[in-house]
Amino acid sequence: MCLFDFGSFNAEYPLEVDDDFWENDNPQLAFVQPSDKPSTVIAFNLWLRLTDFAASTSQSLVSLLLYSLFVSSFM
Repeated sequence: MCLFDFGSFNAEYPLEVDDDFWENDNPQLAFVQPSDKPSTVIAFNLWLRLTDFAASTSQSLVSLLLYSLFVSSFM
């Protein structure tokens, strides 16, 4: 069993902008990732989404398994 539920935290994913592009002399370009250079944070965000999906899937499967064991014990 997991100690925390996957929905326990209400936090947004990190911005998909590398640290090099956080500060800029032009405020319009601050926190803007250039389109020709992919961000390295994207891989981390995808990993977080994948673990969220795996956690919800495993929780659903365990719930179904426990329900089927409970129902089969009365038959």
